[in-house]
Amino acid sequence: MAQSGNGRDRDGEEGVGNGLPGLPERLAKVFSHPLRAQLLASLNEHPGSPQDLMDRLEAKGEERSLNLIAYHVRVLHRYNAIQLVDTEAVRGATKHIYAANRKMLIDGDDWLQLPDEAQIGICANAIGEAVERAQAALEQGTMQKDDPVIVNLRIDADDPAWELIRERVTAAWDEVEQLQPDAIERTPDPTKRFPVTVSLLAYKSPPPR
Repeated sequence: MAQSGNGRDRDGEEGVGNGLPGLPERLAKVFSHPLRAQLLASLNEHPGSPQDLMDRLEAKGEERSLNLIAYHVRVLHRYNAIQLVDTEAVRGATKHIYAANRKMLIDGDDWLQLPDEAQIGICANAIGEAVERAQAALEQGTMQKDDPVIVNLRIDADDPAWELIRERVTAAWDEVEQLQPDAIERTPDPTKRFPVTVSLLAYKSPPPR
């Protein structure tokens, strides 16, 4: 990536290596700007358009221009951090609605390139997010409704079994993720849809004490 002498790239931003050493370029580009990370977190919670994102920020007392938000949305889309999930006709224009692309979250070669501290931080953030969502669902009384699926399982495995576990959890994630576009098409009125959280964790456990 070309950089000028002042440490900024062609987008006018700080060079991705300055704040996030050791990250692959694609991931560093996504997370190198705090507003971009904030927009990605918002789209991970609920799909939306650039206008929706601006409104959400304004509701928190944070004002950002629509042009600035639209620019960062384009960068997120370019680096496969978000995906277009719906369009709506609004006053003669087309509203593009995006959601966080879970497949973008780090796997394979990207993960292996991360330094240990980055891997630990990402895992801790993901687990923290899962716990926060579960806590909110308990407090607001939505978790226990409509027969939730709650499983916590520890098994003994070898290397081939671990690879199968990884493959099957990933396949389950892919299948669940594909349900959202179908739900949007089947039920276009967003007031008739509801948020569902699916948290999938598979990891090697420490030996029992």
